[in-house]
Amino acid sequence: MPEDQSLSQVILEMTWPMVHTNPYYGKRVFNTLCRQMIRSVTMQNITAIIERADNNFSAYLREIDGITATGKTIDEIKTSITESINEYISACKDFGMEVPQALQEDYSLRFELDIQSLLQVYEGIFSKSALERLTGINQKQLWHYAKGISVPRPAQRHKIENALHRLGRELVSLSL
Repeated sequence: MPEDQSLSQVILEMTWPMVHTNPYYGKRVFNTLCRQMIRSVTMQNITAIIERADNNFSAYLREIDGITATGKTIDEIKTSITESINEYISACKDFGMEVPQALQEDYSLRFELDIQSLLQVYEGIFSKSALERLTGINQKQLWHYAKGISVPRPAQRHKIENALHRLGRELVSLSL
């Protein structure tokens, strides 16, 4: 975006054909896009780190100390960490403590899982041969990652993440 252009000017340029042909509908789209884009620009991103333990998962927030959760499944841990955040905010208010800045306004919760845990959790869904086709990483190497024998380099981690995101986008675009 050029420095001399505001966010709303850029959105107006994107939506101008709609605004011009149908002013009522176009203005609604313009206003909605402005609100969504401004919210996404100002929204705080918070990362929940999920780690595998012997019999369950645990999670903590990278940006905020003192908020943790446990659960037997990934879905359970997502629910549990959200509840922990809400309880933490309530406790801060109840005891007159300051709510951390990151939690005072809208925030987006992002979940981060290590490769070993990811491969173990989804081993019943993705075979090593399917992951090899998706990622281009040798099955034996994927097995080593899943068993904790070796840890992927950042480039390999990104390769796996990008392949799964690509698959996710492809699946989301399908209609049945």
